[in-house]
Amino acid sequence: MRNPSRTAYAAAVAAAAGRRAGYVLAAGAPADRRLRELLGDRPERSLLAEIGGFRVYHPPEPLRPWR
Repeated sequence: MRNPSRTAYAAAVAAAAGRRAGYVLAAGAPADRRLRELLGDRPERSLLAEIGGFRVYHPPEPLRPWR
């Protein structure tokens, strides 16, 4: 018998395969500051959550804050 939660996970991974990833960065870290700089006037529109000292972003276009 198949595990329903594993099947749901596999379906979610398959559905996300065509989409770009987001960014999870430590709040206030150099990469976080650089990403916010690259986002300019739109960092709040890209911020999905702030959890346990980390920020989760999903901007409309891919960025490379570590460059």
